[in-house]
Amino acid sequence: MASKLIKDLDAGDRPREKVLAGRLKDLTNAELMALLFATGIKGKSVIELCDDILRDNGNPRITLKLLYPGSLKAVHTLPAIFVLGSAALILLSIFVRWWFILPLAAYVTAVFAAALASTRSLKIAALAVPSSLIQLWGYGCGFIKAFVIKILLGRGRDEAEEIALRKGK
Repeated sequence: MASKLIKDLDAGDRPREKVLAGRLKDLTNAELMALLFATGIKGKSVIELCDDILRDNGNPRITLKLLYPGSLKAVHTLPAIFVLGSAALILLSIFVRWWFILPLAAYVTAVFAAALASTRSLKIAALAVPSSLIQLWGYGCGFIKAFVIKILLGRGRDEAEEIALRKGK
């Protein structure tokens, strides 16, 4: 895979610069997540990491809904609601007023405080924040993508293919 390090991209193709230039529609889901995470992991840029997270997370829930129509519950949509809400808050804080970010900051603070109280470790508390955001954004974006592709557009594998895949054939 070609390098996707943000520093290697042309200035106009970097996610933050796209947002500042008003080119939100040009952002991929991975680039939007990359704005939140800011850094990758050893051997992976932040955009590559976000691509990996988004690939299949949340997808199985929509597949199960197609196979078992009554199985999707309101609670399964919460990560998708978190993604849409936090993206809206981030954009509102950039373009309207800074204080729109406060609910997201309160969530991050609560995660940090809960992790610190339960583990008494600053390192674990600091790692709990990106971990919770990656988990919610990964599942939420995957759920939204699968919902759009499989439910709204009616594309993807058919039921027989899904059943065979689940049985390991």
